Amino acid sequence: MRRDKGRLPPSGGDLSPRSVATGPRTGLGAPGIVILTLGLTMAIWPLAMDLYLPAFVQIQEELRTSAAAVQLTLGAAFIGMAVGQLVAGPVSDAVGRRPPLAVGIVVFAAFSVLCAVAPTIEVLIAARALQGAAAAATSVVGMAIARDIAHGTALVRLLARMQLVSGLFTVIGPALGAVILQATDWRSIFVILAGYGAMLFIVSTIALARLPSSHVERTTDPGALGRSFKEYGALLRDRRFSGFAVGGGLQFATMMTYMAASPFLYQEVFGLTPLQYAIVFGGHGALLIAGAQVAARLVRTRSVSSLLIGSSTVFVASAALLLVSVVWFTDLGLVGFVVPVLLLVTAFGAMSPCVQTSALEHHGERAGAAAAVLGSSNMIFGACLSPLPALFSVTSTVPTAVFVLAGAVSCLAFLLYAARRPSPVPVD
Repeated sequence: MRRDKGRLPPSGGDLSPRSVATGPRTGLGAPGIVILTLGLTMAIWPLAMDLYLPAFVQIQEELRTSAAAVQLTLGAAFIGMAVGQLVAGPVSDAVGRRPPLAVGIVVFAAFSVLCAVAPTIEVLIAARALQGAAAAATSVVGMAIARDIAHGTALVRLLARMQLVSGLFTVIGPALGAVILQATDWRSIFVILAGYGAMLFIVSTIALARLPSSHVERTTDPGALGRSFKEYGALLRDRRFSGFAVGGGLQFATMMTYMAASPFLYQEVFGLTPLQYAIVFGGHGALLIAGAQVAARLVRTRSVSSLLIGSSTVFVASAALLLVSVVWFTDLGLVGFVVPVLLLVTAFGAMSPCVQTSALEHHGERAGAAAAVLGSSNMIFGACLSPLPALFSVTSTVPTAVFVLAGAVSCLAFLLYAARRPSPVPVD
């Protein structure tokens, strides 16, 4: 399971000419095409989520089902990704990054086609779960490769650069989905996702050829895979890592709770059209990118820990402001709802690379398994918490605001716990 000779320097510094094929330098220890590809792999699941959000109402009407059932297509994808990552992470540690990445992309494209032809909501929910499981391989491998390349402040900057790429799809995803809905129907959205998978397969094949073999190939030892899965025990015994994993999961779930309810709130409560909703949601994506880039700049002069605690505090304050606004300042209407949400999203963007870096910092040799735990925590918490507002009401903003605040406070508590715990595992 351990890496062969030729591994990258752990500082994330420049690679030797013998290690990486020539390409545009980025100052992050990897050619530009590699960073672009990592961003595209990380974008596959948010694109699969965001692109079809404006279609929730249309899916509900065509398949003659409830709003809660449509939201289950989101929750099913989260569960699928949780399971898929827990398998793909250790596999990538044992057999290399390339095989699980390639298989995940191909299977993602296949199940996107199945979603496109789903005749009932039950089939769509099942297909989304399988699509999510396939997409898990891409996100977990992308995160593991990032940890292979860098750690510490360099990793924060690399993750922020990747988020610049993946966040762009968060900006255009809902708008593109709304445009597609004006021209055709929701099924075409999943056909486009299948095409994205085909494109990503080609690009990733080219990009991974520019990485050292130690990052895409592993030992052929038949016992390596079993040992890779046993690494979960070491990860869970690390209370610092576990705290970051739970805190990160609650951070993600808080945002997904809002996202799952947002199509109904904006279109049915505030009366926005699908295109107007997409524009608002695109603004969210732009601020998410901005938050990550601010963190990447500030980390040059501040510690990762201080940035994490500061951005988490803003995250909670924004959630509190949202609840206060929708309960006591209802006359502000859409503005009173959107402004706190935009602050929340910006803080989320700044937090994310700090949470990921803090969790992965001491687990370079088991980066695949560690990234899998982080990703699976996100999906499990997201699947469990995102449908909750719909169980109370999607015709009022109050339930969503309550759950967002509860999630943000819980997130901060676990991150504070983790930040104060020493790690028993040395940096690899």
